[in-house]
Amino acid sequence: MTRSYLSIDPEHSTITNYSMASKGARSIVKLEIAVTDADELAWLIREISKAQAEGKTSKPAPSTRTRHKHTTLALPYYGGEKS
Repeated sequence: MTRSYLSIDPEHSTITNYSMASKGARSIVKLEIAVTDADELAWLIREISKAQAEGKTSKPAPSTRTRHKHTTLALPYYGGEKS
C-alpha cells in the first residue's frame, strides 16, 4: 500500500474549510485551501497531481456487483424420484 503525504506551509497556505460525505463504505473529504504565494500554489498543485496519479495506478477493489457476478450457487436436490 502506497501512501501520499501533503504538507501545508502555514506561512503561505491555510485550510479555510473542509467537509466530509459518506455513502456506504466510501467517504469523500473535500479541503478548501487558501494560498497567498504563487510558488506555494504551484508546488501544492504538483503534489496533488502526483498523489492522484499514484492513486490511479493501484487497482480499485471490485464492487459488490462485480464480485458476486460470477458466483454460482450450488444447491443439493432433495426431491423425489423422477417419473
